[in-house]
Amino acid sequence: MMDYAYAPVLGAVVGLLVGLTGIGGGAVMAPALLLVFGLDIKTVIATDLLFATITKFFTGSAHVYKERVDWPVTKKLWFGSIPATLIVLFYYFLSEGYSRMLWLQFLMGIMIFISGFFWLYSTWLEGVKSKKEIDLKERNILTIFFGAIIGLVTSLTSVGAGSFGAVVLRWLYAKTMNIKTLIATEVVHAIPVAFVAGIGFLIMGKTDLTLLGHLLMGSIPAAFVAGFFIERVPANFLKKMLGVILILVAIKLIAKTIVAF
Repeated sequence: MMDYAYAPVLGAVVGLLVGLTGIGGGAVMAPALLLVFGLDIKTVIATDLLFATITKFFTGSAHVYKERVDWPVTKKLWFGSIPATLIVLFYYFLSEGYSRMLWLQFLMGIMIFISGFFWLYSTWLEGVKSKKEIDLKERNILTIFFGAIIGLVTSLTSVGAGSFGAVVLRWLYAKTMNIKTLIATEVVHAIPVAFVAGIGFLIMGKTDLTLLGHLLMGSIPAAFVAGFFIERVPANFLKKMLGVILILVAIKLIAKTIVAF
């Protein structure tokens, strides 16, 4: 049996990141499970999705209590993301599974790198947005569209609901949504998306429930506490810290995948 003694520590670290930034459920946890524990990609995706669901539920509860969530935006994201997630699961049930998993690992690395880049250079991203103001109708359509993309990528790789989703919201709502509301909105949006995908993989028997339990021992208290202390952490520091972490993790994951090919 694999030694999961350090899993609660890893869970606590990721739980803090989820609570403070909305990111970490997939962007940090998935590559950690691949690189540290050496699990196969299918088990990583399945376990990480349920881990993200439960962890974000606790930190999301704190955000809801503090009334930080932008519910109209959350509902538009769900309108695109949940149907896309169901489509991926339906495909997986009909097929024999993903015929070659390394491309998913590579896609995961690319998603994490893109997310890290835009978080590290979020000031530039906001500058691009401000040059061309997006009208309300166009913004609503783009929110639903990117919600679908988030659901698709999240159910395929377990990465995207927090990392890519936060970047999308930063671009579309930079002038109307502060960083705390953005984080809260994306955390709450990610919960049913990860839950639907996670339950699907659980039914298919892909989830490592022992590892999940060990991870949650650390992540649940850390995420819950972080959700209440988010106001005390400088927003700019959060963005830069996550950008660096995500880029480093992505480079390591992409390099490993290329060698495996």
